Amino acid sequence: MIWIMRGLPGSGKSTYVKNYAGEDCEIFSADDFHTVNGIYQYDPKRAGEAHDWCLRCYISAVFVEKRCPLFIVDNTNTTLMELAPYVRIAQALGHDYVIKYHMCPVSRAMRRNTHKVPVNTILAMHKNLQEQIVPSYWNQEVFLA
Repeated sequence: MIWIMRGLPGSGKSTYVKNYAGEDCEIFSADDFHTVNGIYQYDPKRAGEAHDWCLRCYISAVFVEKRCPLFIVDNTNTTLMELAPYVRIAQALGHDYVIKYHMCPVSRAMRRNTHKVPVNTILAMHKNLQEQIVPSYWNQEVFLA
């Protein structure tokens, strides 16, 4: 099974993963690329590199069948362009998957935002989530955060 998290920074994606995934899972997050010696050090110049690294790690893991009972992509995935590779790879390799969209008011997400994502960025992400609708044939669950 693959969970593909989707939602604003601060919407509760990582908290959900911590509370419900259990220990027998593998988590892929661009945030891990920016974490050095346990300290999150986001570098916007390396954001693309971080997401490419995350996707490569995901591909390597899910390609090996039955390696793990649960794989989790814990990124914002606010655009279909970000989301589609994870979905298509899961589909192509025959994995069950679900997009877990954490719908959250912008004001609440900003209060909870631990990565200090700028307000304008969160507003742009929110707009993407509103406008870029997941195709109906993709498996998605919506959570009100």
